[in-house]
Amino acid sequence: MAGVYRWWPRRRGGRGSVGGSATATVITYPQALLTLAQKYIDDGGFQMATVVCHMACEIAVERALSAGFVARGIADLEEPIEKLLNGFNMGNDRLRKLYTTLTKDEIQNEPFWAEYKASAERRNAIIHRGATVDKPTAEKSLATAKSFVAHLKQ
Repeated sequence: MAGVYRWWPRRRGGRGSVGGSATATVITYPQALLTLAQKYIDDGGFQMATVVCHMACEIAVERALSAGFVARGIADLEEPIEKLLNGFNMGNDRLRKLYTTLTKDEIQNEPFWAEYKASAERRNAIIHRGATVDKPTAEKSLATAKSFVAHLKQ
C-alpha cells in the first residue's frame, strides 16, 4: 500500500494535511474483457459475450507465448514465428503444440480443456455461421474462459 500525504491551502493562507493510504488493483486486459463479457450476458448479448470471452483467451495466449519465447531465450524468434500463425485460438492444435513446447504446460490435460474446445467451436459458429447461444451456454463459456485465463496467469 502506498502512503498518501497531501497539502492544500486552508482559508486565510493556513495549511492543512490529509494522510491515508491507497490500494491499487491491477486488472489485465483479458480480465477486463471477461468483465465486459459478463455485462453482455447480463444485458442478453449472449453471442457477443461468447465472442468476447474468446478475445480474452486469445490475448492471454499471445501474452503467454511472448513470455515463453523470453523464458526460453529465443525472444528474437517470436515475431517471425507469430507471422506463421493464423491467430491465437488455442483450439488450433498447431498453436497448442507450440505453446506446450515453449511453456512445458500440457494445457490439454486441464479440467477445463474439453469445454474450452467446445466453446471455441461455438465462437467460430457465431462468427462464421451466425449461430446463436442461450444464457446458460454463454455463462459456461465465461466460466471456462475465466479458468483458461487464470491458468495462463493473465
